[in-house]
Amino acid sequence: MQIFRNADRVATPWRNGGGMTVEIVARPDGAGFDDMDWRASLARVDQDGPFSAFPGIDRVLTVVEGGLSLSLDGGPAVNVDAETSPLSFAGETAIEAKTTPEGASVLNVFVRRDRWRANAERLTVSAPRSFPVDSQALVYAIDAVTVRVDETAEALEAGDVLEAPAALRLSAPGASARVVVIRLSPAV
Repeated sequence: MQIFRNADRVATPWRNGGGMTVEIVARPDGAGFDDMDWRASLARVDQDGPFSAFPGIDRVLTVVEGGLSLSLDGGPAVNVDAETSPLSFAGETAIEAKTTPEGASVLNVFVRRDRWRANAERLTVSAPRSFPVDSQALVYAIDAVTVRVDETAEALEAGDVLEAPAALRLSAPGASARVVVIRLSPAV
């Protein structure tokens, strides 16, 4: 189990220069886009424009704050915001983004298609809840939440991420907590 604190992240420019991102975690450790198996990052989108292309990569995009209108391969706009389900798509997909006035903070998960699969689920935890983990999981805390893995409990603040290789249990320190649970598994 490993925790990635929001306060410890450093912003870097997007591949296409259109914005900034902060890497949360990449595996293997220290890997770049050319040699990573998977990566999670948080991007801030404040202007309209295209997304970078990532051939051979599958993406899962979850808006955690604000909203976007996305056109995938020239198709009709898909509106995504802090209430909608995560959106999965191939990294080769041509995406044109239009921002809302407040912009958006976006949690991105990138997986090398021939090695890994990822799915994400947005949840509101109001009672303790357990999750099986087949291989690897990330918990992104939108709100403060407590995560228990085996006998160890860790408190996450907003923006923190916990990486867990085993089943986990979530509980809210208050009435409820919003989280994104990402499950990662090897491609078969």
